[in-house]
Order: sequence, then C-alpha cells, then structure tokens
Amino acid sequence: MSPPSASPPPTRPPPARPPGARPGASRIARLGLALAATLVSLGLAEGIFRLAGVTPPRLHPRKVFLIEPERLAVDEWGIDRLRVPSADRRLGALRGEYIPGIRFEFCYDVSRGDRRPYFDERGCVVMEVNSDNLRGPDRTIRKPPGTWRVAAVGDSFTFGEGVPWRHIWPTRLAENLSSRPDRPPFGDGVERIEVVNLGVSGFNAKEVLVYLRHKALRYDPDVVVYGFFLNDVFEGGQMDADTLAAYRTVYSPPTGLAAASRLVDWVTFARARRRMDRLTEEMYLDSFAGGARSQEWLDTQDNLTAMRDVCAERGLPFVVLIFPVLSSLDDGYPFGDVHAELHAFLDGAGIAWVDMLEPFRERGAEALRVHATDLHPNEIAHDLAASAVERHLRTLLEATPR
Repeated sequence: MSPPSASPPPTRPPPARPPGARPGASRIARLGLALAATLVSLGLAEGIFRLAGVTPPRLHPRKVFLIEPERLAVDEWGIDRLRVPSADRRLGALRGEYIPGIRFEFCYDVSRGDRRPYFDERGCVVMEVNSDNLRGPDRTIRKPPGTWRVAAVGDSFTFGEGVPWRHIWPTRLAENLSSRPDRPPFGDGVERIEVVNLGVSGFNAKEVLVYLRHKALRYDPDVVVYGFFLNDVFEGGQMDADTLAAYRTVYSPPTGLAAASRLVDWVTFARARRRMDRLTEEMYLDSFAGGARSQEWLDTQDNLTAMRDVCAERGLPFVVLIFPVLSSLDDGYPFGDVHAELHAFLDGAGIAWVDMLEPFRERGAEALRVHATDLHPNEIAHDLAASAVERHLRTLLEATPR
C-alpha cells in the first residue's frame, strides 16, 4: 500500500483592507511617526541647549592691527600687509621683509579667561620692528669690539608672535648667556653677548637659507641658531586651502542655520574641529613621510645642508632648535616619527640640534600656548627653549678646539 500523500497546510486568508486604504500607507504612517519623534527630540535638545546656555567653546581668532601711523586692522589669517619687498636684490626670492620701523599688535579673545600675564586690558601685545626690518632694537651691523653674537634665524617661532620682546627665546638666550658669573666659553676679550633676531613670520627653510646667506652673515655672528618648526618644509610656508577653510569654520562666528540653532552650531563646530585636527595632522605627516609634499622634505634637507655649509665656510657652529606642534604633547602626539626622522637626518648630516618635544611634554601643550586660537609658544615655552639652547651652546663651545 502506498503511503498516504501529505496534505498542504491550511492557509489564512489575507486580512481585509479597510475601504479606501492604499498599499504602503502603514509604512508612510510609520515614517511620519518616526519623523515627528525625531523633530520632537531635536526640539527638546535645542531647548535644553538654550536653557543651559550651551555653546561651542569657540573663540574669535586673533586680530592683527597696524598701530602706526594709525590703527588699521590687518587680516588675521596673514600678515603680508606688514611686509614689503626687500631693498636688497639678493633677497628678491623672499616674500618680503617687515616694513622698517612699524609697530603692530596681536589681540586675542579673552572672554573665556584665556589670557597671558603680559596681555593688556584688551588682550593685545605689541610687536616692534627696527630700521633694518628686524624685530627688536636697532643694532650696528658692524659687530662692536668685545661682542659675541648669535644670529637667530627662523620663522614666527623665532620672531616670537604673540609674546613681548623681553620674553622671546633669542632675548632670553642673550640674558642667560650674559648672566652667569663665570666667564663663558666664548673666547678671550668678550665683554657682551648679543642675539640678533632674524626671524620672519611665514618663512620656510628655503627662505631662511637666503636670509642667512645675505642678511644674517652681515652681522658677523659667532654662531647661528635656526628655530625650526615642522611647517618650515612647506614650499609656501602656509597651510593648504582645505586646512585653512577648516580653521576659519572653527574660529569664525557661525553662519546660516548654525547661527540660528545652538544644536546645529555645536554639531557643525565639533565636525569642523575634527576635520581641522585631521587635516593638520595629515599636512605635517605627508610633508615628511610621502604623499604630495614629500619632495618638500627632500628640498628642506638640501636647504639645511646648505645652511650647514654656509656656516662651516665661516667657521661658525650651526644649531637647529626644533619646536613641536603645540596641539597635543601626550603619548598620542602624532608627530613623534617626524621628530625621529629629523633627528636621523641631522645626525647623518653632522648638524647639531636641540629638540623641545620632551621638555615641552613635561609641561603640556595647553600651558605653553600663547592662546587657544594661537599655537605659537608663549613666554614659558620661550624661556624653556632659551635655557636648552644655552646649555647646548656652552657644551658645544667648550668641546670646540680654539
């Protein structure tokens, strides 16, 4: 007998559709409810942000003013209006020198208490340029008898943006070298120590080389110290357009919907801040370790080697003072490999160096910045750098045969 065939399971008839109902109406209703819930949640979040007074920790970017002959606002993202083409044709490759004799000031947003002790009541600090286009008092180009001179070359970290003259590392270095009661190892007949500040904001390594050859050596220095910052490899000496746009979003007042909504403002600010940090990190890393800017690092190596040779021809010690990026100096500092690559190159080229990464790391980045919107070193960082260079110079000179 053949086995009985299995009968199919009973099926339920589909539910009756209400009169007038359309296919997908329930899905649209669910989407509508979800949208309504989202809007209610956003509205509640906006209300909480407003009641709590929550705003992004945004500070206005620094402002730059030319203060003589009249106070005139200068674009805070660049100071080209403070410079003129050099009168020396040999310096024609540069993007200009400071206008001789000008005075200008950097002013910072101190509304959240981010204030250095030397800021005035408006949060400003004055910069002064002498008759030879350099920061600081006038000096005779011809070195006076009994004078031992340091030529400090570099960019804004040597010029000392946002820090008074008396606190920047070239000034503090001269004081440190002069203050020791014992005779420093500079040779017989030395009566005074001078440090000529030849830092110009925005200069890259190529421009520093030109300035060393055709300006710094005119002052007849006994040693040259180059204050090197990681962006000195950049061909233009400035950040790229994408990174600059991110900086503007972070440090400029909100616009559009962000200006009307605290919640949107916070989200926009947070995204821009993450983008700014990422682009900045990529910008420096690509400059040294490949990518579109890797050729710039190779060119910088050539420029550093040329500086060494220019100094060697005069019998001058040459020292590179390396400044880290004051964004974060903890164990997550993203540019440690860049510093290591710098060390390896300088050692191989026989160039003396002082790196401020570890001394700065002991203090922390926030304690060493001029301001939250300006990552230049403040007076504490400059003093640390001056002390480190002083120790290195004394050791270097004591070991040098005379």
